[in-house]
Amino acid sequence: MPRVLKPNRTSIVLSALLLTLMLPCAARAASVPTLDVGSLHPGQKAVVRTVFSGHEIESFDAEILGVLSIGRSEGDIIIARATSERVVRLGVAQGMSGSPVYVDGKLIGALSSGWMFEREPIFGITPIAEMLRVLDLPARGDEQSSAGPSGVEGGVAPRFREFSWPGDETRPGPGAPFEPATPGASRAALPGVPMGSLAPLPLPLACVGLHPGALGAAARLMAPFGLSVVPAGQARAGVPVASELQPGAAVAVDLMTGDLQMAAIGTVTYRDGDRVLIFGHPYFQAGDVRMPLATAEIITIIPSDAASFKLGVRGREVGVATQDRRPAVGGTVGGRAHLLPFRVDVASGSASPQHFRFQVLEDRSFAPTLVTIATLNSLLESGGMGAGQTLQWSIRIARAGQPTLELHDVAAGESAFGEM
Repeated sequence: MPRVLKPNRTSIVLSALLLTLMLPCAARAASVPTLDVGSLHPGQKAVVRTVFSGHEIESFDAEILGVLSIGRSEGDIIIARATSERVVRLGVAQGMSGSPVYVDGKLIGALSSGWMFEREPIFGITPIAEMLRVLDLPARGDEQSSAGPSGVEGGVAPRFREFSWPGDETRPGPGAPFEPATPGASRAALPGVPMGSLAPLPLPLACVGLHPGALGAAARLMAPFGLSVVPAGQARAGVPVASELQPGAAVAVDLMTGDLQMAAIGTVTYRDGDRVLIFGHPYFQAGDVRMPLATAEIITIIPSDAASFKLGVRGREVGVATQDRRPAVGGTVGGRAHLLPFRVDVASGSASPQHFRFQVLEDRSFAPTLVTIATLNSLLESGGMGAGQTLQWSIRIARAGQPTLELHDVAAGESAFGEM
């Protein structure tokens, strides 16, 4: 039975000492001046910090148009228009999510949302006051496993403002015209999102090692999660380090590493010591999580009439994303999130088996999607998939202290993988 400690003078003194030691942290947070939405009005000039190329943080000008007070469920959204010629030409790009916005040198929030097929670069800003509350939430204590969108079943868009239910006639089925299957597809085209609605910008999902034949399937599987699949390459030498993870810098959150790498690219909004806020909208809105946090480098911005997007690469792992909430994703610089390792072995006829190794988020609803993409990619990399094939497959799941689970089956048809 645990021992109960009664308060005494010593504990009171220690409590006072701890409070005193915490004061410098509060002072650091207060040293970043902020501006509340109540102080904003149309016509105010704003400055947005983000990365257009490489890892140099640059600025562009904007103008405040107003504030939408949507309600308790979604909070306030600040509406602004970019006025710099560079952004007028390129558009508000996916990957700018989290770019800090300043008025009179004070932080007002993060660029986070937009519309499809905009004629002007108008965007939504998540207020910084709502984002800062994320830093006060308790993080999960389990440091041995990663976590993603647990509790959200596959096939339902696990993003706030985008929930839909099986049988909803407004939700297109697989292969419907509006289901994005190409790089840079807009979030406004996602199932359940009206064309005219203000919606969080999709996050470009930089994929290294993705076979061209798996691109369409990966895009369809990732679209309901608000992720836009974009082929990417390996980071070059001299990628940003942890100290460069400052407001306006590019940032990445890993979903998969190994022979196929997948990392969502966004922007840092705020940093206080080792604590950071990114994206300005949820990743999966999964609550307390543990996901690898990394630096990123931007190759360029690809302009598009539908939705421009940043073409970037993941840099080096520098910390852990610990909170995934409606206003922002919060995390810490330092520490490490452990991923779930798995291996795909592909054997054909008398040829020697080929082995592929991966690590993915250890999540009951999202891991199967990632494993599916990795398996398809492994089959394509090992020789392709022709019509009329027969696939004999087995899955063996082993976990320390638990019985081993094995599944076996045979799939055959014009598209054998689709029958699995």
